[in-house]
Amino acid sequence: MQIVSGFCDELIEDDYVVYGQMMDQWLRNSKKRSDQIVDAVTMMRELCGIRSIKELAPRFLGHCLRNSLALPFDEEEQQFIDGPRGANEESEFIAKYSSWLRAKGYPGMADRLLVCWEDYDASPAELPLQKSA
Repeated sequence: MQIVSGFCDELIEDDYVVYGQMMDQWLRNSKKRSDQIVDAVTMMRELCGIRSIKELAPRFLGHCLRNSLALPFDEEEQQFIDGPRGANEESEFIAKYSSWLRAKGYPGMADRLLVCWEDYDASPAELPLQKSA
Protein backbone atom coordinates (compact mmCIF):
# COMPACT_ATOMS: atom_id res chain seq x y z
CA MET A 1 0.00 0.00 0.00
CA GLN A 2 3.00 2.28 0.47
CA ILE A 3 3.54 2.28 -3.33
CA VAL A 4 -0.05 3.35 -3.97
CA SER A 5 0.16 6.11 -1.36
CA GLY A 6 3.44 7.28 -2.87
CA PHE A 7 1.79 7.33 -6.29
CA CYS A 8 -0.98 9.54 -4.94
CA ASP A 9 1.60 11.98 -3.57
CA GLU A 10 2.91 12.36 -7.12
CA LEU A 11 -0.36 13.10 -8.96
CA ILE A 12 0.12 15.70 -11.69
CA GLU A 13 -2.33 17.82 -13.68
CA ASP A 14 -2.40 15.26 -16.53
CA ASP A 15 -3.59 12.60 -14.06
CA TYR A 16 -6.57 14.68 -12.99
CA VAL A 17 -7.51 15.40 -16.62
CA VAL A 18 -7.32 11.74 -17.65
CA TYR A 19 -9.09 10.42 -14.55
CA GLY A 20 -11.82 13.00 -15.03
CA GLN A 21 -12.29 11.98 -18.65
CA MET A 22 -12.41 8.30 -17.72
CA MET A 23 -15.03 8.91 -15.04
CA ASP A 24 -17.06 11.12 -17.41
CA GLN A 25 -17.03 8.33 -20.00
CA TRP A 26 -18.06 5.73 -17.40
CA LEU A 27 -20.91 7.95 -16.22
CA ARG A 28 -22.11 8.52 -19.82
CA ASN A 29 -22.07 4.74 -20.39
CA SER A 30 -23.97 4.16 -17.13
CA LYS A 31 -26.83 6.63 -17.54
CA LYS A 32 -29.43 3.89 -17.03
CA ARG A 33 -27.92 2.83 -13.71
CA SER A 34 -29.03 4.35 -10.47
CA ASP A 35 -27.12 2.91 -7.56
CA GLN A 36 -24.38 3.58 -5.03
CA ILE A 37 -21.64 2.93 -7.57
CA VAL A 38 -22.91 5.73 -9.80
CA ASP A 39 -23.08 8.00 -6.75
CA ALA A 40 -19.51 7.06 -5.78
CA VAL A 41 -18.14 7.68 -9.28
CA THR A 42 -20.00 10.99 -9.44
CA MET A 43 -18.46 12.01 -6.12
CA MET A 44 -14.97 10.94 -7.27
CA ARG A 45 -15.47 12.94 -10.48
CA GLU A 46 -16.38 16.05 -8.51
CA LEU A 47 -13.39 15.57 -6.19
CA CYS A 48 -11.15 15.05 -9.20
CA GLY A 49 -12.44 18.32 -10.64
CA ILE A 50 -11.27 20.21 -7.55
CA ARG A 51 -8.03 18.18 -7.33
CA SER A 52 -9.00 16.52 -4.05
CA ILE A 53 -8.83 12.78 -4.77
CA LYS A 54 -5.53 12.17 -2.97
CA GLU A 55 -7.18 10.74 0.16
CA LEU A 56 -9.53 8.41 -1.74
CA ALA A 57 -7.29 7.40 -4.63
CA PRO A 58 -5.24 4.74 -2.76
CA ARG A 59 -8.33 2.74 -1.80
CA PHE A 60 -9.88 3.23 -5.25
CA LEU A 61 -6.67 2.24 -7.04
CA GLY A 62 -6.19 -0.80 -4.80
CA HIS A 63 -9.75 -1.94 -5.52
CA CYS A 64 -9.22 -1.53 -9.26
CA LEU A 65 -5.95 -3.47 -9.20
CA ARG A 66 -7.40 -6.33 -7.12
CA ASN A 67 -10.39 -6.64 -9.43
CA SER A 68 -8.55 -6.07 -12.74
CA LEU A 69 -10.63 -2.98 -13.48
CA ALA A 70 -7.91 -0.96 -15.18
CA LEU A 71 -8.93 0.37 -18.57
CA PRO A 72 -6.91 1.95 -21.38
CA PHE A 73 -7.54 5.60 -22.31
CA ASP A 74 -9.11 4.50 -25.58
CA GLU A 75 -9.04 1.75 -28.23
CA GLU A 76 -5.90 3.21 -29.79
CA GLU A 77 -3.99 2.80 -26.53
CA GLN A 78 -5.28 -0.75 -26.09
CA GLN A 79 -3.97 -1.70 -29.54
CA PHE A 80 -0.68 0.02 -28.80
CA ILE A 81 -0.22 -1.80 -25.48
CA ASP A 82 -1.32 -5.18 -26.85
CA GLY A 83 1.04 -4.89 -29.82
CA PRO A 84 3.97 -7.29 -30.12
CA ARG A 85 7.21 -6.50 -28.30
CA GLY A 86 10.07 -8.73 -27.36
CA ALA A 87 11.85 -8.92 -24.04
CA ASN A 88 14.80 -6.99 -25.51
CA GLU A 89 12.57 -4.18 -26.81
CA GLU A 90 11.29 -2.84 -23.47
CA SER A 91 13.18 0.46 -23.67
CA GLU A 92 11.92 1.03 -27.21
CA PHE A 93 8.37 0.27 -26.06
CA ILE A 94 8.67 2.81 -23.22
CA ALA A 95 9.98 5.44 -25.65
CA LYS A 96 7.11 4.81 -28.09
CA TYR A 97 4.52 4.79 -25.33
CA SER A 98 5.92 8.04 -23.95
CA SER A 99 5.76 9.61 -27.43
CA TRP A 100 2.15 8.42 -27.77
CA LEU A 101 1.23 10.01 -24.42
CA ARG A 102 2.88 13.27 -25.49
CA ALA A 103 1.03 13.22 -28.84
CA LYS A 104 -2.27 12.69 -27.00
CA GLY A 105 -1.60 15.86 -24.97
CA TYR A 106 -0.21 14.37 -21.75
CA PRO A 107 3.40 15.61 -21.63
CA GLY A 108 3.56 15.30 -17.83
CA MET A 109 2.66 11.62 -17.98
CA ALA A 110 5.12 11.08 -20.82
CA ASP A 111 7.95 12.68 -18.85
CA ARG A 112 7.03 10.78 -15.67
CA LEU A 113 7.00 7.46 -17.57
CA LEU A 114 10.51 8.08 -18.91
CA VAL A 115 11.85 9.13 -15.50
CA CYS A 116 10.25 6.11 -13.80
CA TRP A 117 11.65 3.78 -16.44
CA GLU A 118 15.13 5.29 -16.09
CA ASP A 119 14.89 4.82 -12.31
CA TYR A 120 13.68 1.23 -12.73
CA ASP A 121 16.37 0.44 -15.28
CA ALA A 122 19.18 1.94 -13.16
CA SER A 123 21.24 -0.03 -10.70
CA PRO A 124 20.31 0.55 -7.03
CA ALA A 125 23.44 2.68 -6.54
CA GLU A 126 22.31 5.00 -9.37
CA LEU A 127 18.78 5.58 -8.06
CA PRO A 128 18.14 9.05 -6.68
CA LEU A 129 17.03 9.43 -3.10
CA GLN A 130 13.29 9.92 -2.90
CA LYS A 131 11.25 11.53 -0.18
CA SER A 132 9.84 9.26 2.50
CA ALA A 133 6.22 8.21 1.98
